[in-house]
Amino acid sequence: MKLLNFITILILALFLVGCDCSDGDATGGFGPRCDDAVTDGTSGGSGTGTLVISDQGNSSIRRFSGVSLLESSVATDLPLSGGLTRLSRPGYLTTHPNSGELIVPDEGANAILFYSDPLTLEGNTPPDRVLTGAATEMVAPVQVYVDPDTDELYVLDKGGAQVLIYQNASTIEGAVAPTRRLTGSGTGIASPNAFCFKLDTEQLSVLNPTEIVTFDGFKAINGAPPPTGRVSGAATTFANLSFGIYTSSGDLILTDAGSDSILTFESFVTDQTNEVPTRIVRGSNTGLTEPKQFAFSGSTIYVADGTRIAVFDELSTLEGDPFPDRFFSGMSPATTSITGLLFP
Repeated sequence: MKLLNFITILILALFLVGCDCSDGDATGGFGPRCDDAVTDGTSGGSGTGTLVISDQGNSSIRRFSGVSLLESSVATDLPLSGGLTRLSRPGYLTTHPNSGELIVPDEGANAILFYSDPLTLEGNTPPDRVLTGAATEMVAPVQVYVDPDTDELYVLDKGGAQVLIYQNASTIEGAVAPTRRLTGSGTGIASPNAFCFKLDTEQLSVLNPTEIVTFDGFKAINGAPPPTGRVSGAATTFANLSFGIYTSSGDLILTDAGSDSILTFESFVTDQTNEVPTRIVRGSNTGLTEPKQFAFSGSTIYVADGTRIAVFDELSTLEGDPFPDRFFSGMSPATTSITGLLFP
């Protein structure tokens, strides 16, 4: 009996330790994920204590250190900026899931820029690799995703209203043609702002300003297939969707720069007119002015929002018109138009 009691206590102790979420750890060792939201490879990861942002107004990439304590206007690390960087209008940020490279789509330069270490970038430093040129078929790339299983690079090209897929994301360079394309009027893709991936069902959702179009089988998709799902209508409250991710439980979290909102759809249905959000964060108290890419540290969400970053704790229960827990922004020079952010 004493042995049985000891084993029971030991198991309980291990469970409690495994489910402790410290800053920078999105998963627990046992039981469910501590952060259910960071699942699809486009969300910007979960906290390392250093936050990397793209600032289109300053044509730069910048880093904030010790973000769990930041508030108001603070100095960033030395920005990555200058002619050699090739940065013009850097978009949503991504890291390669295997190498950790920072991948920056730049619609101004019409290029995808690759930098080896996002934690050391500064000054007028050129990218390690650049994907650009007429053969790429890109017009204005705004977001990328790397499939960790196939090393394929998915590029959302807003200017061409298309998704372009390239092989060998780890080494691609120069004017390389895509091997697959999702393009054409039949796809329903129009002025897309972002895309997100539901990995367990291999679905790709493209965020048009007021409609979400979804495609099945993204690992093999090619040509101009019609979407297998469409979500739109007044009840959705979509005004100008800007960014989104799927969680491991099938929820969809969105930012909307048209209504200055954060929207959560629990168990999102990919083909339903007038689907109603489960929770909406919106109103004057939120201070949101142009929410775009977001990332998580534990249950805390960091939102790129114009000149600053908005921070809300416990997104899973957040709704209505709450005050943010804090804002912070960069200075010397001041941040002007923050679009992308991630925790590398």
